Amino acid sequence: MSSDTVKQFEGFTNYILEKYRDIKYNKLVDFDYLTKIVLDICGKALIISINEKRINKKLKGETPEKRYRYFDEKLCKSGIIYKEISQKYPSIIKDLENTINSYFILLEEIVKKFEKDKKKLFQNRLIKDKSETIIHIDILGDLHGGKAVTKVITNKSNLLYKPRSLTNDQFFLSFLKLMKSLEENEITEYYNYKFINYKDYGWVEYIEKKPTSKDKINVYYKRIGYLLALGYILNISDLHFENILCSNNFPILVDLETMFHTSIYKPNFCNLATQNIEEKSGVSVFATGMLPISRKDKNYGGDISGILGGSFNKEKRIIDNPNRDDIQFKKKLIRIKKNGHIPFYIENNKEYRYSPEDYIENIEEGFIFGYSLFLNNKEEILEYIKNNSLGVTVRILARSTIEYSVLIQAAKSPIYANKRNELFNKLERFGRDLLSDELIKSEIKQINTLSVPYFYTKVHSNVVQDINDEKVHDLSKSPFNMFLEKSSNYSMNDLRFQSKLINFSLESQKKLFVDGKDFISYKYDENSPNNINDAIEDLVNIIINNAVIDKKDSSINWMNLGISKEEEIIFESLSDDLYKGLSGIGISLMKYYKINKKFKNISKVKKILDTIYSSILNNIENNSNREKDLSFFNGEIGKVAFMNKYEREFKDNCEKSKSYMKEILQLVTLNDFALNDIIAGLPGIISYLYNQKIFLNEIMIMGEKLLKNIDSRPIMASYAHGESGLMVSFLYLYDLTKDKRYLTEFYKEWEKESTLKLNRGWKDIRQKNSTYSVSWCNGVTGQLISRLIAVEINNKLKIFDNTNKELLDREIKELLNLLIEDGLEQDNFCLCHGSLGNLLVLNYYQKMYEINNKKLEKNIEKNFYSITNFGLNKGWICGLGNHFYSFGIMTGVSGILYALLKYKNNENDLGILLPNI
Repeated sequence: MSSDTVKQFEGFTNYILEKYRDIKYNKLVDFDYLTKIVLDICGKALIISINEKRINKKLKGETPEKRYRYFDEKLCKSGIIYKEISQKYPSIIKDLENTINSYFILLEEIVKKFEKDKKKLFQNRLIKDKSETIIHIDILGDLHGGKAVTKVITNKSNLLYKPRSLTNDQFFLSFLKLMKSLEENEITEYYNYKFINYKDYGWVEYIEKKPTSKDKINVYYKRIGYLLALGYILNISDLHFENILCSNNFPILVDLETMFHTSIYKPNFCNLATQNIEEKSGVSVFATGMLPISRKDKNYGGDISGILGGSFNKEKRIIDNPNRDDIQFKKKLIRIKKNGHIPFYIENNKEYRYSPEDYIENIEEGFIFGYSLFLNNKEEILEYIKNNSLGVTVRILARSTIEYSVLIQAAKSPIYANKRNELFNKLERFGRDLLSDELIKSEIKQINTLSVPYFYTKVHSNVVQDINDEKVHDLSKSPFNMFLEKSSNYSMNDLRFQSKLINFSLESQKKLFVDGKDFISYKYDENSPNNINDAIEDLVNIIINNAVIDKKDSSINWMNLGISKEEEIIFESLSDDLYKGLSGIGISLMKYYKINKKFKNISKVKKILDTIYSSILNNIENNSNREKDLSFFNGEIGKVAFMNKYEREFKDNCEKSKSYMKEILQLVTLNDFALNDIIAGLPGIISYLYNQKIFLNEIMIMGEKLLKNIDSRPIMASYAHGESGLMVSFLYLYDLTKDKRYLTEFYKEWEKESTLKLNRGWKDIRQKNSTYSVSWCNGVTGQLISRLIAVEINNKLKIFDNTNKELLDREIKELLNLLIEDGLEQDNFCLCHGSLGNLLVLNYYQKMYEINNKKLEKNIEKNFYSITNFGLNKGWICGLGNHFYSFGIMTGVSGILYALLKYKNNENDLGILLPNI
């Protein structure tokens, strides 16, 4: 909560806290902390109360500021508002009292245990003197079930109190000791922090952050890599930046609740190939949380990893109109930057942080050493773990803590204050098919105390218990058995694979979508030879060699490199869609097959195509159409487009694709689309069906739907997401129907786009500066497509007067110049937002409108040769590193293949860029 928030409603907080001023241990009470608790729980109710009184003219004062003071100093300070909230929202006041009482119970508990354990604390050098007294207790984080980790400050020492057994810490330190005994060197040295362990609580040394000397920083990062290996081996998760400490020359892992991490249920995957990829990614080094790679289910907009992290987005509640009677809470996304986990040195009395990216080789060396040490002593280590891990407790997460936090914050709102059962019962509706009734009941009971539900098991048990030690669930396997299964796959091959993941992860976060060992930028080379055939074969081999095929269910998938909404790198299995999924890869390989039926690779390509088809078909047959994306690029229509091409080539008839198309089109005509753009809405479907000359009646129904839903979106100079895509749809609809409403809408969209006109180009509203973009999806290239289609429709129907025709010609000329100047030397080769999408459109223009322009033709040829030469020698720019790729047709290597095949085959259509396949 911001400091601005704490300063508000002081009359209310003082009224609440006044009765605690003379309580026992009052000198230890952190009243600032309690103030934050009061406002966190009651803040929304106070905001509603003051605004209701403002609207109803019940506040005295001539100005908003004076009326606020009246509310706070008169109504709050006297207890009137407290009584009103008690009557109106009794659950909120109950929450407040329970939380404050829990705080004081915890305070008393810590003081009593400190006094009881003082002699032992002194003997274990956790305090310096037997006569020390506590002068402050600092709560670290939130209270959970009335418990919290606290920093205990005495008159001479600092130490931590943890409200749980420290058996996990005890085991891990003993494990480090074992590993050191197997090979003693600078890497296996570790910080043996002091602690005292009791059954349900413990005392831990407070580790001070100390600088790392320059002559030891390489050793420090070798130790980081070594700990990463041990974290990977022991299935430790959640090692984000807050759980790695840096002191002197040692990295230290803390909060080891997720050692031997195991999932409470097995996720359902659409097929076995997808399951293989997701499970491989899920148990990789990425699962430790130490590396800066996002997962599809991650809930942070940024990097929270233990090695690099500390920079991420966080939604924060801030005050709008402070100290006024129209005060409001607002949510604001802020960028948080933390670097306390990064080692530092001091120079000229100033603190400087090292850059982890400079020590990747050391991290890899430490990881390889730790992994190899395990492999070389595997039987002894496994036996040690089996015999010494009996007391280890494994925290079980039934759902993400983010989901729980959202419910808890909602529960604090007056909106749900008197109907929390309705709110928390959502846990029953979403999870009953995976979680036991007993566990869900316990979830609801715990979350009613505004605490994140806590569940655990012992490492050798399959019984899940809750915070009250009640059995609530049975695991299919114990965490130890899960660990043994994983450890059976540890090998030199796995070591090499995990090492590649580490190198990729640490080097790639700052450079997206580049494949090349040193992440070099693309440079045009006009003297490049004609390597198109070699490039095509290279790309086909990349696709074939990286395919994951499961023969049991005839499924296929690829481990794909993608980008999250927060522009983070993620690994993911592919869906069946056309934009970046299996259907798009299938479209590209179909083109290769038709052109190169006599090539060596053709039998392998045919096998891949067969498996893609059967995989998509099985997924369609096994899944309901409800709540499916129906669009062309992202959804079902794109899948049908691939199936239809496949059936026309390899089947006696197209009955399956035609039948499914009719089924999906019925849903399309009945359902509304959240977005009306080429990628995700009706325009993409209309363009595809129009160019295939099929289902014309359905297109006209879609046209009527489109007319009703075109105004509720921002204006964008974009083919994929904005006006240019709509312009093409309305031209096609006018051509089909001759209904002038569509021509009118075309002109409206053209006019809207003109409002973004700059001196050169059209403003890309996604950019902070007034600048244009040059790509198929956003900017020049897609805009050029819309103008060229307008020319074609005009040639057919004569829709433009001279003024509009001249304007169209000027815009085509400008867009063409911008594409040639800025669109052919980009650091991405993909179709959607890279050089090859731009080149395909330029090639289409030359073949259709300037067939005799040999200079332009030669320029296009040289650019294709340059890209293929670069790709073969330095890497295809749509991935990262030389081991991981994006495979989709619009964003990856299959799209590069598609572009090269179209150029080699001298095709003169826009193909998937229109789309027309």
